[in-house]
Amino acid sequence: GISVRSISNLLREETGLGFAEYLEKVRLEQAAQLLNAPGVNINSIAARVGYTSADSFRRAFKRYTGQSPSQYREE
Repeated sequence: GISVRSISNLLREETGLGFAEYLEKVRLEQAAQLLNAPGVNINSIAARVGYTSADSFRRAFKRYTGQSPSQYREE
């Protein structure tokens, strides 16, 4: 019974982020946790967190963390 716009506005009020920004944040935080798990490759992580392209995942991850997924994993 709530419109998409109302939900989006509520989300922005609570988090300061729009829906797309919030979704990306959640996906990339989950990816960061998965990068700490041994034996899970980056392409698989990209797919598990909802990216259809590993390249777009890598770009988004670097934009969000300042590091590539490989660099993040090494640290």
